Amino acid sequence: MSKPPKNESDRLWPLLECSLDGILIVSADTWCADDLPIVAAEPWHVVRANPMAGVWLEAAPSELVGRSVSELFDAESGAFVVRELDKILGDWPTNRHFLVNLSSKNERSRSFGCRIRRLISSSDHVGILLTTTYRDEFPTRIDPLTRLLDRSHLLDRLARLLGPSRGSNEKFALLFIDLDDFKAINDRYGHLVGDQVLQWAALRVKECLKLNEHETVVRYGGDEFAVLISGDADTTRVDEIAKAIGTSFEQTIEVPDGRVSLTASVGVAWGPEDFWSPNEVLEAADRAMYAAKRGK
Repeated sequence: MSKPPKNESDRLWPLLECSLDGILIVSADTWCADDLPIVAAEPWHVVRANPMAGVWLEAAPSELVGRSVSELFDAESGAFVVRELDKILGDWPTNRHFLVNLSSKNERSRSFGCRIRRLISSSDHVGILLTTTYRDEFPTRIDPLTRLLDRSHLLDRLARLLGPSRGSNEKFALLFIDLDDFKAINDRYGHLVGDQVLQWAALRVKECLKLNEHETVVRYGGDEFAVLISGDADTTRVDEIAKAIGTSFEQTIEVPDGRVSLTASVGVAWGPEDFWSPNEVLEAADRAMYAAKRGK
């Protein structure tokens, strides 16, 4: 058996090795990084590991080489990651993002954000870059203007819903909200008034929700907000929230130099459906929002 040619992971490794993310190069091939054949308990195994991956997995990088991918995670996450790696061999998306639990020698429960990226492909060799970002110690981030959760919280929640637990097919809905003609308000009255309008808008959206673990509102950025409804979202409840949000904006707002009118467009995307990453859900909700805006 001849060894495979030098590939992208070889060329990139000097940079990846220095990353502050834990990075594993995994493969279904039989060659490890030093060109020696290895035998793993399953096709997917580690061929390279950077120092940070060794820190998080509590092992020297050299000890990780040759280990089966599934044994690096808890049972549920391990089986899920292997399934995702198998899918990447076909026509599935080549950039995936979800949350997983890593195995630990001292049995601590540690949740990490995980990305799988296809590096190279040939008939007998596929390299996968697996990056993990530690999540347990990350503080919840709050938008300083509206005091709502920010987009990082939304991306985290979507990643969880699309991760290993998606086998339960928990239904969720993402409502994407855009303030109509907000730029005109900023241009006419200035950014101070614009900020006050955004604070008012945040309060109106919050009033339409129960604000429990299954109904969350975030400021996505600029004049955009998002509402995530989880816990097997009910169509009737989601429609009720979308209509309530639209109605709550059908009023004028008093500002120092007069009164301004404000409306909002709301788009809804349902999951999990065929979504495999948070960005895919956001893009679908964004498209629905713009369709609602054009229909006015």
